[in-house]
Amino acid sequence: MKKEQKIDTFQENTFVLKEHSDSSVVQTFVHRSKIPKSKADQISALRAEISAYLFDYLSKYQIPTHYIKKLSKNQLNVLKTQAIPVIVRIYNFINSIFKINFMVQEGAPLMFPVIENYYLNPEFHKIIINETHIAGLNIIPLEDFRSINKLALKVNALLRPLFERRNLILSEIELECGRFKNKILVCGELSPVTFKVWNKSAKNKIDFDYFNFQGDNVYEQYNEFKKRLIPGS
Repeated sequence: MKKEQKIDTFQENTFVLKEHSDSSVVQTFVHRSKIPKSKADQISALRAEISAYLFDYLSKYQIPTHYIKKLSKNQLNVLKTQAIPVIVRIYNFINSIFKINFMVQEGAPLMFPVIENYYLNPEFHKIIINETHIAGLNIIPLEDFRSINKLALKVNALLRPLFERRNLILSEIELECGRFKNKILVCGELSPVTFKVWNKSAKNKIDFDYFNFQGDNVYEQYNEFKKRLIPGS
C-alpha cells in the first residue's frame, strides 16, 4: 500500500511512504519543482542525506525518531508510525513577519523560542491551533500535545548549536511526530524543506536570503548547505 504525504511548509515538496515490513516503511524523497528532472533527483538525494544525518545526530542524544537507516541515495528505512495530525513550528529569531507585526528588528534572537502549532487536516491544509483547540475538539490527548511541544523544543535546542558551529543560523524549524508502540517519535523530514536557515559571514553579518532554496541555483544551495552541515561530505 502506497501513501503519499505532502509536507506543505516552505516549498512544494513531497515524499512517498511504501510498506517495507510489518514495522517499517521506505521513505522515498521526491523533489517536485520546475527544474530539470536530473537536478530534482539530485536534490531528493541531498534531502535524504541531510535528513539521515540529522536524525542520526538526534539519536545520539536519546531523541526518539522514526529513522532506522539509509537505504539508497533518496530512500530511508523508517518505522511505520501512526500519524499525529499536529505540526510544531518553532521560531528562534525575529523574521520579516515578526518585524512587521511587532515592530522589532529582523534578525535579533528571541528571548525564548516561540512555538506555533498547526492541525494538519486530511486535505493537508494547515490550520493554526492552540491548547484549547486540542482539548475542545479532542484532536489528540492534551498530554500528548504537551509532550510533542516539549520534544520539539529539545530537538531545537540540539540542532541550533549544531548549526551555529557551521556558521549557520536556524531561524525556524517545523516538526512532525508520530506514534510507534505508544511512544511519540519525531517523524517526517529534517531538511531545508522543514526549516529556514540564515547564513552568518566571517564578520558575523547575517544574510537572510543566502539560503532561500529557490531559483535557478536551488541545487547549488542544497549542495553547499549539505557540505557545510556534514563534515567531510
